[in-house]
Amino acid sequence: MNQVEFSRDYYKSILANAPNNPPINFDQLTVNDFMLFLESLRKSDGSRPGSSSYSTQRSSLCHLYRLFERRMTEDISNEIKNYYQGLKREVSTRIAAGEGRIKTGKDALEFSLYKFLGEQFLKNSRSDFIFAHCFMTISWNLMCRAGNTASICFNHMEWINDSLGIYFAHMKNDQEGSRPRDPRHVYSNPINPSICPILALGLFWMCFPIDSSSPNIFPGNDQYDRYRHALQRLLDLDCIKNEFIVRGISSEDIGSHSTRKGASTFCSSGSTACPSSAAIHLRAGWALGGVQDTYIRYESAGDQFVGRTVAGLPIDRAEFAILPPFFPRCETVTNAVKLCFDSLPERLYEVAEYCLASVVYHSEYLKSTLPVDSPILNTPLFRSVGLLNSLSSMVVCRLAEPEDSLKSTGIPPHIFLLNKVQQLESHIKELTPVIRSIVPEVISGISKELEDRAIEAGTVTRSGLKELLANALHDAGVPTLVEFLNSNSQDRGNELGNEPPIATSDTSITNSLTPLYFWNESYHLVPFNFSFPKVGCLYAWQYWCCGDQSKQYPPFKTLKPSDM
Repeated sequence: MNQVEFSRDYYKSILANAPNNPPINFDQLTVNDFMLFLESLRKSDGSRPGSSSYSTQRSSLCHLYRLFERRMTEDISNEIKNYYQGLKREVSTRIAAGEGRIKTGKDALEFSLYKFLGEQFLKNSRSDFIFAHCFMTISWNLMCRAGNTASICFNHMEWINDSLGIYFAHMKNDQEGSRPRDPRHVYSNPINPSICPILALGLFWMCFPIDSSSPNIFPGNDQYDRYRHALQRLLDLDCIKNEFIVRGISSEDIGSHSTRKGASTFCSSGSTACPSSAAIHLRAGWALGGVQDTYIRYESAGDQFVGRTVAGLPIDRAEFAILPPFFPRCETVTNAVKLCFDSLPERLYEVAEYCLASVVYHSEYLKSTLPVDSPILNTPLFRSVGLLNSLSSMVVCRLAEPEDSLKSTGIPPHIFLLNKVQQLESHIKELTPVIRSIVPEVISGISKELEDRAIEAGTVTRSGLKELLANALHDAGVPTLVEFLNSNSQDRGNELGNEPPIATSDTSITNSLTPLYFWNESYHLVPFNFSFPKVGCLYAWQYWCCGDQSKQYPPFKTLKPSDM
C-alpha cells in the first residue's frame, strides 16, 4: 500500500468512526498525510470536489481533536491554513478553466418557481406531496432550515391577531437556546392559494391523522429526509423537467435549502419597498455582527412586515393588508373544527379555525385544481356538501374595517395611502352615474336662472337678442332685397318666355343665381367699381338681355340706380 492509499484509508476510518475508535496516536497525524488524503478525494463521477467539501474535511479534523480533548499545535494549524489557501486558489483556477460548477451549494428558489412547485404539489394525488407542500410553504415563510421546520411542535404555535406565531427553541447558530424566543409571524395569502401556508397546514391536518402522542406537527422520524425525497420525486416529473428546461436550470440545483435562500432573497430584494435588513436577519436567525446584536433587537412590527412580504402578498397594492379568511363565532363552526381536525390539541383551536376558514374560502379553487383521486377530496369536509355550503356562506375575506375585532398588522404607511386611494376611487365610481343623471337638470336650472336674472337687470335676453338681430337686418335692407330678388326672378322668367331667344352660348345664364355685393352699408347687384362697357349696339343689346356671365353681372335691364 503506497503512502496515498494509506493516508486516504487511515483518515477515512478516523474521521468516520472517531468516537468508536481506540485511542489515537495524534503524533502520527501529520499534515502531509492529511494533504494526501484531501488530494485523493473524488466525486462519484470522478471529478475533483469543490471548496465546500474540502472545508468539511477540515472541520471534521478539528472536531476529531475536540472529541479526544486534544489541542492542535500552532505549527499544524498554520501549515493546514497555508495549504488550504493554496488549495482554494487551485479550485478557483479549475473553475475559471471550465471545470466543475461555478456556483456553490443549491440555487435560491425563485418566487415564480416557488409558486409553480406549489401548484404542482396540489395537482398530484400522492399523499406525501400534501405533506411536502405544507413543509415547503412553512419553511419558505419562516425562512428557516428544513431541520427547524421538522422540529416544530404543537406548543411552539399560537394564533396572534391575524397571523400564526411560531417559536424556535433551537437553531443551528443557537445550540444552547440562549437567544430571545420571539415568534415568527406567518400570514395567510388568500390571493395565491397555492403558496398559502395556512391553507397548506389545514390540508395537511385534514388528510393526516393527528398523533396526540407526538409533540411535533410533523410526527415520525426523519421528516427532513421524507420531505427531501418527496421534493426529489416532484422534480423528477416530466412537467417539472420541461419547466426547468425552459428556465435554463437543472433539478440538481434545487434542494431543501433552496427555500431558505429564495425566501431571504425575495424578502430582501423582491421589490423596491422591502423590509429592513435587520428585521430579515433576525427572522432568518443570522447574526448582525458587532454591537448590532446588542443594540438592534426584535420588534413584532418589523417581523410582521417581513411575514407579509415573504408570504407573497402584493406590496404595491392595498390587498397587502388583507385579513385571513375567517368565520363569525357560532356553533356550526365549532362542530366543523372538531369534525375536520379530530385529536388536535385544544390550545390550537383558534389556529385550526383559521385553517378551516382558508380551506373553505378556497374550496372552489381546490375542486378545480386537485385531481379527482386526491385524498383531500375524501376528507369529511368535502364529502359533506351541506356543511361545505353552509360554511362557504359564512366565511369572510377582505380588508379590515373599523368595527372588526381582527386588525391588520405589519402594514407599512404606503399601504394605508393606497387603501385610501382605492376607497376614494370606489366612491367616485359610485357617484359617476348619479352625476351623469343630474347634469341635464343642472344645465336647465342654470339656463332658467340666468334668463330670469338678465330680464330683471334689463340686459340682453334670448327674445331681446332675436329682436336686435331683426332690426339690424332691416336697417341693412336685407328684407327689401330678398323681396325684390324673389319678385324679380319671377318677372325675368315671364319676360324671357315672351321674348325671342338671344344668340348666346349658354341660354340658361338668366336662370342662374346672381351674386350680391355688400358696399355702402347695403347689398347691390354689381360691385362698387362697376362701369358700363364701351361696345356696339349688338353687344349692348346682349348685355341688356343677358348680362356678363364671366363677371357674373345680371342682365342690365334688372339694374336700378341704387345698385350703382
